[in-house]
Amino acid sequence: MTLNDYIKEKVNRAGDNPLIESPFGFSKKGAFLNKWQISLNLASLYARSGGVFFSSSNPVEIYVPATEKGTVPLTEDEQPYGWTGKINPDLAEQAVWWAFEILTDSESSRFLKEEHPRVIFHFFEMGRRHELAVRFGEGDWEVIDE
Repeated sequence: MTLNDYIKEKVNRAGDNPLIESPFGFSKKGAFLNKWQISLNLASLYARSGGVFFSSSNPVEIYVPATEKGTVPLTEDEQPYGWTGKINPDLAEQAVWWAFEILTDSESSRFLKEEHPRVIFHFFEMGRRHELAVRFGEGDWEVIDE
């Protein structure tokens, strides 16, 4: 399943409950958090709500492991990254840019096609912490773990 299809399904499901805001969506709004900021933000989340509800201020933790070909992120010691916006293909690609210090669209396109990077998201939904892994496959981000 593509990440786009997965997001559509999750957003539709969350739409049935007006009290729940899905961590998934197609908005590009959000802010990068370094690993110290994300730790403080997560502590605040637990103190505030016990991790029950997701809002735009609750962080998504992002890990980018070595690629299948063995290319190791240049900023591995700075992970996890944090994001205060929605999980989507744009965020997955942005995480690859952060991890491998990619500077141009052409470099990104080549890297995605040749290396097939993975991105792992940790997020809160329905009172529990979840993990979602995606991989850049044949021209699109694919869900590899639910």
